[in-house]
Amino acid sequence: MRVEAPWLRRRSATRVAFVPSKGGADGKESVGSASFINRRASPISGLFDSNYVDYIYRFKTQGCSRMFPFENGAPVSAITLEMARGMNQGLLESGMMQQADTIEELADKLHIPSDAFTATVKRYNEMVAAGDDRDFGKEAFRLSPVDTPPFYGIRQTGYMLCTMDGIPIDTDMRALDPDGKPIEGLFVGGNDSGSFFSHSYPDLVPGLAAGRSATFGRRAGRIAATA
Repeated sequence: MRVEAPWLRRRSATRVAFVPSKGGADGKESVGSASFINRRASPISGLFDSNYVDYIYRFKTQGCSRMFPFENGAPVSAITLEMARGMNQGLLESGMMQQADTIEELADKLHIPSDAFTATVKRYNEMVAAGDDRDFGKEAFRLSPVDTPPFYGIRQTGYMLCTMDGIPIDTDMRALDPDGKPIEGLFVGGNDSGSFFSHSYPDLVPGLAAGRSATFGRRAGRIAATA
């Protein structure tokens, strides 16, 4: 669940990719949201309860958010549950994540007005119990209550994953200047090369960014080494 000032529930994406180490039980936000990246004026807090592992299994996440083996035995490609637990523990020890036995106590630790925060959580839990998200229409199977202590919360912000334009390149991975001419000695790999994500970031294609970055990063390195 995510909330933002005035500490009401925040609209969340329906493409759930639950990552507890990032403090959210609602799912992955759409990439490229300027409003999420610039959170100084209106910060977001993510919260979840002690049953978060059960929710991870129920969501059946895919791609880089998958934390348990696939039905066919394929291993996790990114962060395992054990790794996530370790990351959460590190966040708790650093003070970035807060733990509390009550929602009111969690509000105090997150420096959030307790009345509005508690009322928001109460309303959300009521909708979860009814299986009907009257506020944002999230599917019932994606709703997860925040009702079992200890509770966890973390203040969140955004970060830049990739640009929507990127750096134009030629077939030899060389960066191009405004006139479309290659810049000698400058090779580009990764998400921002070739304007690959200029129109969309298809995050439902597991391994797209990592696979392309590894493949063309290697190509860029090999060409640069012999240039």
